[in-house]
Order: sequence, then structure tokens, then C-alpha cells
Amino acid sequence: MVAFVFVCAERITFIDFETACQPGIDMLTGLRTPGYTPLGQNAKTEVEFTSDYYSLAAMMLAFAFPANAFFRLVPERVAQIVEELFADASFPEEITQAVVAGLSAHPEHRPTASEMYAKLKSTNWDHAVTTSRPIPLPTRSHIDTTIDGLGSFIASHADLSRDDRLFPCDYRVFGTNPLSLGCGAYGTLFGLHRAGLPINPAWRDWAHRHPITNEHYTPGFLMGQAGIVWVLIELQDIEQASTLLMRARSHPLFDRSHGLFEGQAGWAFSALRLFLETQDEQFLEASTSVADEILSHAHTDATRGLYWPYTDGKVHLGLGYGASGIALVLLYLGLLTKREHYIEAGLRALRHDISYSQDKQDGHGARGWSYTADKPFPTLPYCMYGATSSFRCPLSSSN
Repeated sequence: MVAFVFVCAERITFIDFETACQPGIDMLTGLRTPGYTPLGQNAKTEVEFTSDYYSLAAMMLAFAFPANAFFRLVPERVAQIVEELFADASFPEEITQAVVAGLSAHPEHRPTASEMYAKLKSTNWDHAVTTSRPIPLPTRSHIDTTIDGLGSFIASHADLSRDDRLFPCDYRVFGTNPLSLGCGAYGTLFGLHRAGLPINPAWRDWAHRHPITNEHYTPGFLMGQAGIVWVLIELQDIEQASTLLMRARSHPLFDRSHGLFEGQAGWAFSALRLFLETQDEQFLEASTSVADEILSHAHTDATRGLYWPYTDGKVHLGLGYGASGIALVLLYLGLLTKREHYIEAGLRALRHDISYSQDKQDGHGARGWSYTADKPFPTLPYCMYGATSSFRCPLSSSN
């Protein structure tokens, strides 16, 4: 399979031949990229150009939505998936059917690169019509079955014999720690608990066997102790949560950054959560003290609002590393303490990030956010960065 396609003049050119073969000369390589090679390609022993035609169609689909990575799960529904995705994207029917043919299980049905280019060139995109079809809502039984299936899958892949991780997880666990909320065991346990699924006591014993110290764990929320504290509170291990929280405050990296996922705001967020659980005023006072310190480092943009440069010197946007995450904590703190200056500061911080929204120019008036203030694109839809993160704050605090 080729890695890229270049369209120019009267042809489509395949470039970056990392696994290319010359018919009659080279043997077929054993390298495959899931979703971009025909299903059943592993059984092939001869070089076939039709496999490249499949790759071309797969990349055309991936430009709209990378559903091709999941085709092996439901191979009988490939055509239906493409038709529905392209209908939602208002693609012309001719293009839809060309891509469906390119992804066919029958090699003889796949258009060549020249035929695909001719179809792209001759199609009248102005006549594309947006379909309006009802979106079926899943039933409660379907949701329950899906959740139970996920729980069974996770349970079947837990490995108590390993020390570096309990469940299959993000690769970053091997460069950080095995317990974090973001990539480690406590993140999975949190998800299982919130889904109402049982937690095997052996999993918690496995986690307890790993000592959590300032030497090996950062103080932050996503990858460090503050996030573990949040999960321990959920699991009603209040004593350990309290110990970890107060120890993390003495961490040498505690005041290195101010954001929610890595900085002081994440610690203050967990302190608030612990106060709500215990009603122990020391945790509210500690959260208030850290919030005041965060505010003392705020930068002011007269037009946009409050912001805090990240450790790289750039102004990041969003819930994880931008002003939105700090705003979330300040707004909750204001609601709990009834102190207006926290609410005012939280709103100013939120307005800062919102002011950087970009028109996505999709014809529907959608707006998006990038990673940092100095780079307007690409716009992102995610929770750590992007549109979801910017709206997570006002929606949460309004509750």
C-alpha cells in the first residue's frame, strides 16, 4: 500500500512507496495498515494493483471520516457506512458510489486511479443534496448490553502478573506511572465505577501494591496524584485520598504550572471534591489558598480576559492546559464560597478562551478552537483541547 496520493493535472499520482512492489520483480511485503488494505489481504501472495485502488478509496473516505479502520468488525456493512457518512457530508451520489466500488470485496469492481480521477473531475458538486434522515436513539437495553460487553472485555484483559500496567492502555503509561487517571489503572477503575460495573477487589489490591510517592508521581490531575485522589474519593477510600492530596501539595513541581490537567488548578479541583465528600473545612481552605495563588499569576488581556501562559511560554487554549480549566475551578469555588471575585475571575478566564474561536467555514456556522492562541488552525473538537473543552466549563458550572 502507498502512504499518500497526489492529484495534479490529468492524473492521480501515488507517492511515498514505503511498501511498494514491482510486479514480476518484488515479493509482496508483509506490512499492512489496517483499514487501508483490502480485507483478507493477508492471504494474498501476488502483487495486485487493485489493492492500491482500494487504498485510494479508503483514503477518500478517511478524509471525510476514518471509519475504514473499523471495517473488519462489520465487513458486510461497508457500503452502508460509506453511503450514510457521505450523505451526512453532502457528497454527490456519483462520488459515494465510486468510493463504495473502490472498497468492494471484489477487486474487479474497483475503479482505477484514472477512473476515480475522471469521476472527481466530472462530478457536479453543486448538485449535492443534504439528506435529512432520523437518527435512531439507542434503547436502554442496547446501552446496558454495550456497557456490560465493555466491562467483560476489560475484565478479560486485566493482567495481575504485570507491574507496569493492569489493563491494556495508552502507551504513555510506560513513561509515566501505572496508576494515573489519564492512562493508568485508576482511570479504568473510575470508568467502570461510573458505569455501574463491579470492580474486582484484586484490581484494587494490585493498585495498592504500588507506592505513590512524590519521587515517582507528579502532583497533577491527568497523570499524577490529584487525579488519583479524585478516583479514590469516588471509590470511598477517603483516608488514602486525603493523605495523597496533602502530600502532593509539597511536591517540588506543584507550582510549576497553573492549568487543570498538570497544574495547581487540578489539585484545587480535587481538594474541592474532597471537601464536598467530607465537609472538612481544611480542604476548602486549601483549595481557596491555591486558587488565590493561581490568580496572583494571572495575565490580563484588556480585550479578551485572564490567561496563564503554559510552561512552554505559549498561551494554550482549552480545558486541559488553558484558561478554561482554571475557569472551571474558579467558578465552582465561587459557587461554594459565595465569593463573587472567584466567579468574576472565572468568567473572565472563560471569555479569554472563547474569544479565540474560529469559524470552521463548514456552511453551518460551527466554530472551533486550536491548541494555542498564536495558531488559529487546526480547530479541534476534543475535551483536552478544542470545542468540547470550552463548553465543558460553562455547562458544568451551570449545574
